Amino acid sequence: MMAAVGLMLPCCRTRGRWLCPTTRACSMSLVHRVYECASAGDLDAARSAMDALTASDVGLNPSDRAPPGAPITYRHVFGDDRFTMAIFYLPKGTRIPLHDHPEMTVLSKVLLGSLCVTSYDMPAAAPRTARSRFSFFTQPRVLHCASPTKTLVTAPCDTLRLEPLTGNIHQFEAVEDTAIFDLLAPPYNDRAGRSCHYYRVEAEREGGVSELVEIDWPPWLRIVTAPYEGAPCGPHM
Repeated sequence: MMAAVGLMLPCCRTRGRWLCPTTRACSMSLVHRVYECASAGDLDAARSAMDALTASDVGLNPSDRAPPGAPITYRHVFGDDRFTMAIFYLPKGTRIPLHDHPEMTVLSKVLLGSLCVTSYDMPAAAPRTARSRFSFFTQPRVLHCASPTKTLVTAPCDTLRLEPLTGNIHQFEAVEDTAIFDLLAPPYNDRAGRSCHYYRVEAEREGGVSELVEIDWPPWLRIVTAPYEGAPCGPHM
C-alpha cells in the first residue's frame, strides 16, 4: 500500500487526559471502549463511543497528507467472528464504489477530512443469488432500489450507521484526504454468505427507481494495507 499516514503517538487519550501506553489506564482508551461495547453486543453504546473518537486516538496525524496517486489504505484494528474494526484512509479524489454489507450493521466515523456518501436501501425482496469467490456461474443480480441519499460528511461529525436494509449499499468518495473508522457486525464472511458485492448504476427509471447491477471487483480500485498504530484494544487488555 502506501507508507503509513499516521505516526505512533507517545501516549493515548482516555476521557480527556493523556496517559503512557504502558499503564493500565490505556485499556480505557476510546478505541478499547468501542471494542468493549461491541463485544457486549451493544452497538448503540459503541456508536456513542465512536462519536468521541479522533484521528489521534487511532494513531493518525491530521497534518499528514497522502502523496498524489496514492491508493486507499486499510488498517486492521481488531477482528473476530463477531465484528471487525478497521480504518480506511482515502486520499483526495479516491473512492470506494457502491458495495453492500449483507445482513450486517456498520458504524462509520469520519475522523478527518470530508466525504461524499451515496447510499441506497437494500430492497426487502432482493434476490439472494449473488456472486461470490465460491460461485463462478451465477448471473449478476439486478437490484431495483429507491433513489439514493447523498450526504456530505465532514469531520468532526457523528457516527454514521447502516443496517441490513437501511442504507446498506453505499459509496464513499473523498473530497479531501479522509480517514474513516469502521465497525462491522458481523464481519464479512464468504462461507457464511456475507461476501462483499460491488455494483454499478445501470439506469434511473421512472418513479425514482435506480437499477443496480452487480459487478466484479473494479479493476481500478487499489486498496493496500498499513499497520495500525493507535491505542491498543482487545480481550487481553
